[in-house]
Amino acid sequence: MLSESTITYGNEIGRAYRGLDRLYRHSNTDDPWGIVVLDLGDSSDVCEFGGLREAHSAFSDLRRRASSLPEPDRRIYYADLTTSALTLVEWLRDEAATGLVRQISGFLRAEAVEAPQRELSHLEAALHDSLMAEGFHGDLRTAVTAWEGQHRVEPDDLHDETVALIDEATERTSRVLTTELPPKPAIEILDDAPFNARCDYARNVIEINRSPTISRPYLKRLVMHEVVPGHCLQFHTRARAYEEGWGGADALLSTVKCAASPTFEGLADSGGWLLGWTGPEDVTASLIYRYQTGLCTVAARGLHSEGWTRERAHEYLAERILVGGSGWISHRLAYIGARGRGAHIWSYWLGESCLRHALRDIGPGFSDATFGTLYGRLHSLASLDATDWRHRA
Repeated sequence: MLSESTITYGNEIGRAYRGLDRLYRHSNTDDPWGIVVLDLGDSSDVCEFGGLREAHSAFSDLRRRASSLPEPDRRIYYADLTTSALTLVEWLRDEAATGLVRQISGFLRAEAVEAPQRELSHLEAALHDSLMAEGFHGDLRTAVTAWEGQHRVEPDDLHDETVALIDEATERTSRVLTTELPPKPAIEILDDAPFNARCDYARNVIEINRSPTISRPYLKRLVMHEVVPGHCLQFHTRARAYEEGWGGADALLSTVKCAASPTFEGLADSGGWLLGWTGPEDVTASLIYRYQTGLCTVAARGLHSEGWTRERAHEYLAERILVGGSGWISHRLAYIGARGRGAHIWSYWLGESCLRHALRDIGPGFSDATFGTLYGRLHSLASLDATDWRHRA
């Protein structure tokens, strides 16, 4: 339960973020998502900023006041979140001077380090071992191609396979978490979307991009990420926290370019460990996911910091990716190549590693206190690290 002063503060910062989103959308009409991607609250409850100077002043005051909040993790989180907002103001003032490194450190409050070649090589070795254990032999590319072929979901089967996986994920989540679950979403299958899958919680719809080659273990991972125990449950719980008085209105907003992104995505990426729903093929799929996310950090750095053309980034990924085909490359480049979006790939690279190890150690399920910490509050990497949340059920 948060203190009354922290809930009041959260309501204020929610209004300020709505105002910042309006400023951003006014001068960035080419970005349909904005800064506030989803608003589950009263969108008319907003700070109307006259310009960037007013926004900077408001968030500077909020950052100063964060230090007086009674909960240690909220002091850290809101200091990080207001720094994210101030970095966004800085970026809007002078985009050229606020490059990718500054965006990662400022927006995400994370270290701007791309996947090192040593770690990519380690992932390749671990993946080869995992494939061998599953019975797929030959060099890495030969083995993973055979793996993808065996587990491939045909595009015409995606809808029904997704529905079946949602049903199983929901049943498994109800076994390990004693909480109200969100309503079952509808499924929409898209072509050539700039994402793998997307949770449109406002419409209660999950969108699946069928352009890449999709394996069943990867589809299972997408379901856990977007539905339960991932984003649908995250949004549903935060809305309940506000309605029941144990969360602030800022948790009703889903924002990008902010310090909450790595932990938000990392928790959704850790569903298999939380549910205890991981077989050998899921270990392989997780290694592939991490490896290809690491490649994307290198491509994003090239595009946004080193002057790479889109063609060079495409060539880099085409030479190295292991699954997904040309459809995967196209949607990843659309995602990381968009103006101001390159930094967000670090949310996945850093967030998954932040939560995966701890949730794997805890085992399936965890205590109500841990659930309230992880799902009822937003966190930055630093605020999560400062909390004692690792408790089994």
